[in-house]
Amino acid sequence: MNDGGVTGDRINVAFPAHPAALRDGGVTFLTNAFHASGALGGQNRVARITLCEEVPGGSTGRKLVLDVEYDEPQPGLPTELFVKFSRDFDDAIRDRGRTQMDSEVRFAALTPRPGFPSLCRAFNSPTITAIAARVS
Repeated sequence: MNDGGVTGDRINVAFPAHPAALRDGGVTFLTNAFHASGALGGQNRVARITLCEEVPGGSTGRKLVLDVEYDEPQPGLPTELFVKFSRDFDDAIRDRGRTQMDSEVRFAALTPRPGFPSLCRAFNSPTITAIAARVS
């Protein structure tokens, strides 16, 4: 399995390429990524992850739902997140579709919410990780 770090073309942060790498990076990774993307300002940080569950299904890649708490909660700052990885290193058939997420990321970049999604699309790599507010 890939060790899980891919530096993106939008923000200079190494994004995890699979769920285990995100779990290992935890609040430090999320805080750094959200600061770099502009989603989180000042000294605020992700204080804890209160939910981290894999979501089955879909045609490619792995997916997680995350619930987070911040040191300084603010109106409009998402606490319920959806994470989508373009890769599935445990399933060669699903992993073949790893390039399909590129157009989704370009579409998601048009979001009206500043700083969300936070995403990584690495140059010359099929690895993409996107983090967005969950839609209820």
